[in-house]
Amino acid sequence: MKHPALTRLAGGGAALLATVLIAACGSDPVQPVSGQSGGASSAPASSYVPTPPAASGTTTPTTPTTPTRPTKPTRPPTSPTKRPPSPSPTSACLGAVVYTISGDPSDQYPKSLCMKIGGVLRIEHVAPGTVSADPAGSVTREYEAGVYTVRFIRTGTVTVQVALDSGTRTTAVVVVS
Repeated sequence: MKHPALTRLAGGGAALLATVLIAACGSDPVQPVSGQSGGASSAPASSYVPTPPAASGTTTPTTPTTPTRPTKPTRPPTSPTKRPPSPSPTSACLGAVVYTISGDPSDQYPKSLCMKIGGVLRIEHVAPGTVSADPAGSVTREYEAGVYTVRFIRTGTVTVQVALDSGTRTTAVVVVS
């Protein structure tokens, strides 16, 4: 059973909601009525003054003037500085990382690498006895389950060779401290 008072209240609430939504979409900024505080903000109200339409029958749209935010100070232009020195050959080195290559004959092999001491060249999909390093005293080699790990323990140039059915692949590794 509907109560007429509740129906009127619900209808009035819908009308009030519609009025608020329409008022919220207006283009004019809302300002507090004189004598009332504008809330917690102590900033001055916008200096927007509506202009009446032109008398000639054509109207030109006007945009309200809004206070502008202070802009960040920009750095003054600097004169061109000297170019940094070109990188040294050791800056292209990988560091003490694990670098993985595949022993598959169709894959590409790096011709050369640069690593720091402690770096590891990991060669996958190879048979035991197929990987060698020269000089042997600059590396430690381990083989397990089709994977060789070659750890570089001394500075210098180490030649790592992988013997495949299709030929031998060679990678020169420059080891730096």
